[in-house]
Amino acid sequence: MKDLSAKKKKMNQDYALAMKNIGWFTIMDFKLLKKNSDITKKQKIADKAIKIIRTHKNKITAFKAYSRNALENIQASAEEKKTLLAGYDQGTRSKKARAAKRYWDLEEKVAGSVKAMIDMLAAHQADWQIRNGRLEFRDQKLIERYNSHIDSINRSIEMQNTLRRQAGK
Repeated sequence: MKDLSAKKKKMNQDYALAMKNIGWFTIMDFKLLKKNSDITKKQKIADKAIKIIRTHKNKITAFKAYSRNALENIQASAEEKKTLLAGYDQGTRSKKARAAKRYWDLEEKVAGSVKAMIDMLAAHQADWQIRNGRLEFRDQKLIERYNSHIDSINRSIEMQNTLRRQAGK
């Protein structure tokens, strides 16, 4: 069982490191944005982030099957295995398990919203600029679209934080 916990912890550490290595945690820093080349880099980061998240979600699914298989092959009596497997199966259907799935769906939604926002900026480069380290727009509709993306990102992150707090209880 310790082996399973260690594998899950390593999987999550690998995910965080992959996201860090592509620059995900600084993707929303527009202070140094110089349009063309930087916006293209941010688009590539967002694309990579979406792929990393989807890969991680697939690894989570595979890990669940691996974990159940490990329990099936544990050295224990038939009755103990039956109890362990029943508990495991119940846990995978629990509110906490559904919350974990929702968390990763929201993670993917955040990356998708960031990607859409960056794609919007790329498509309308003549309608915005960086001034005094701030992103400024020349078009009201573009501001509204940008703010809509930011609102979506913030709502998703707040839902993730709620799920995290609930899981900690």
